[in-house]
Amino acid sequence: MQKFYSRTHPRWRAYDYMQHGVYFVTTITHGRSQILGTPTRHGIVLTQTGNTVHRCWLMVPARFDGVLIDRFVVMPDHVHAIVVLLRTPRRTASLSHVVGWTKRRTSLSIHADAAKPRAPIWQRSFHDRIIRNTDALDRVRKYIAANPSRAWRAISARP
Repeated sequence: MQKFYSRTHPRWRAYDYMQHGVYFVTTITHGRSQILGTPTRHGIVLTQTGNTVHRCWLMVPARFDGVLIDRFVVMPDHVHAIVVLLRTPRRTASLSHVVGWTKRRTSLSIHADAAKPRAPIWQRSFHDRIIRNTDALDRVRKYIAANPSRAWRAISARP
C-alpha cells in the first residue's frame, strides 16, 4: 500500500478564528521563491510582485469592516502581518477570510499582467499565532520591524 503525506492542520481546531483578537500571521511564497523583494542595507527593495502584495495588504481595512492591519512587512519570500479583528457587529470576516482574500487578490493582480503561464505565488495555508497581551504584541512588532535588517545581515554574512 502506498503511503501518503499527512499534513497537520496549522491552526487549532477548537479555536474560533472568527472571534475578535490580535493575530500574528505569516504567509510564504510557493517554494520559498524570493519573488517579492531583495534585502539591502536600508530595507527590502520590493519587486513589482512585492509592491502588489504590499498594496493588497494596505487594502484590507477598506475591504473588511472591523479588520485592521497593525503592522506588516513584505520580505523576499514571505509576509508577516499583525491582523486585528475588532469586536464589532459589522465584522463578518474571520482570520482565514482576510488572509485568503489577500493571497487571492495578489495572485489575481500579479497574473493579470503576466503573459507567462500562471505559476503559484503562495504556499497553501498560512501560519498564525494568537497575540494574547501587550507584551507579546510589542515583541511581535519589534520582530516585524527588525526582519528586513536580519535578512540583510544573513545575506551579507554569506561567503
